[in-house]
Amino acid sequence: MIPLRQKNKEKLDELKNISKKNEENEKDIQFLLNIKIPEFDKKNMDNNQKLLDFMNNGYKLSSPKNFINSVKLLNDSKKFLQTSIKLNKKLYANNVTSLNDEKKKKLENKLDSILDELEKEFDKKMEQIENEIIIPKDTESIYASRNRILKFKKDPKGMSYKEDICSSAHKTNSIDRVFCAFKSFSGQQLIVWGTPQHTIEFFDLGKNKITTTIAKAHNQTIFSCRHYADLKNRIDYVITSSYDRTVKIWDLKTYSYLLNIQNAHSGYYIYSVSILCDEKNESNYIITSAPNDYMKVWDFTGNCLRTFGQNDESTYFIDSYYDTKGKEYYILNANSSDVKSYTFKDGKLYHKYKGIPQTWHMSAVVNETIEQHILIESDGNGYIRMWDFHSANLIKSIPSSPTLNLRGICLWNDEYLFAAGNDYQVKLFDLNNGKFIKSFNAHTSTVCSLEKIVHPKYGECLVSQGLDGKLKLWV
Repeated sequence: MIPLRQKNKEKLDELKNISKKNEENEKDIQFLLNIKIPEFDKKNMDNNQKLLDFMNNGYKLSSPKNFINSVKLLNDSKKFLQTSIKLNKKLYANNVTSLNDEKKKKLENKLDSILDELEKEFDKKMEQIENEIIIPKDTESIYASRNRILKFKKDPKGMSYKEDICSSAHKTNSIDRVFCAFKSFSGQQLIVWGTPQHTIEFFDLGKNKITTTIAKAHNQTIFSCRHYADLKNRIDYVITSSYDRTVKIWDLKTYSYLLNIQNAHSGYYIYSVSILCDEKNESNYIITSAPNDYMKVWDFTGNCLRTFGQNDESTYFIDSYYDTKGKEYYILNANSSDVKSYTFKDGKLYHKYKGIPQTWHMSAVVNETIEQHILIESDGNGYIRMWDFHSANLIKSIPSSPTLNLRGICLWNDEYLFAAGNDYQVKLFDLNNGKFIKSFNAHTSTVCSLEKIVHPKYGECLVSQGLDGKLKLWV
């Protein structure tokens, strides 16, 4: 049997070792907390050279993981110090040598509890930061990524149909963006869509079920259902438009509308709506479109600020694009004649992107790389076309089938693009080699819209919507 004195001495030595390790950890923590990070100008985040030089040159870490861990510690330093103070009070108690075994055991249990609490807080902060921070490449500034489309790494050629998310989605009028898939600022992976009964459904991928239904969201067919993130204010917006001529913006915290613009256009069919979050001027705007009517710009109080564009064509798709190099906002417009871009500040036509023969165009996106800005669009003759955004010169035209109508597109990364077809299939295109790769079969009617999302269980996935009313998950 071990003598009681020796046992107490071993316990004391163990506590002293813990205290010594804690002193070493505290030095590392203080080092991180004492790092002098330059102040930055919130109103002009693109011109913070001191901060950029610091991030790119002055404080290099061995890996992105270390970078994230450092930000994690700095991001919640107050709570960390509070926890450290609690820990030190226990470890450096003046009467530690006089504690009996029972009290020492309680102290050890308390120590374990504090460490567990600290670890959980760090894990939670780690997950949040990993999902919000994009580690910059060596040749790019830390803010260059704010306009970039998230690029997935998974090889999409091997993907296959996994399961139906629902069978209650939009079933009429084959347009793009009739649902949205995104990760909210609260950490939920959500899919949102309008139903034939004019309700809006919110599906939580983590819980694998519909968590919220907004009944009577509109009075008639819901055409657009799109998500936009206000990065400055950390607000998720869902905007919808309808055959009833209304446009609504929904608050994901209360599931009620923040704004209801009635009779937004004189005609019906408000096919497409978009939100432009102007980070430069700290303002948000709404852009709306309807067949044979001018496009309109609204503020967030519902006032129409101006009209622009043409009133003799049907706009199927609009969206905004920010050129991080030129510091300019643009509006993208895919319509019954071509694809157009407009400068947002004055509404003037910037370029036309017109293929031959003439046909309607359903969707467009700009992929900004270090080398160039590429506008990618789909058309009614089965083509994916790539244009130089600023010169409007055709870079590449990728055919699939001359009898195929392509609707919504989803840029997977710089190499691959998915497109929705009226042949009931999802199409995959190789952008680098300029060729159609393969079709994915699961829908029983025209496929209209596509979105990608990181699923909490399956990782990088694609979601498709068809006129069969089903949302399908591809893994």
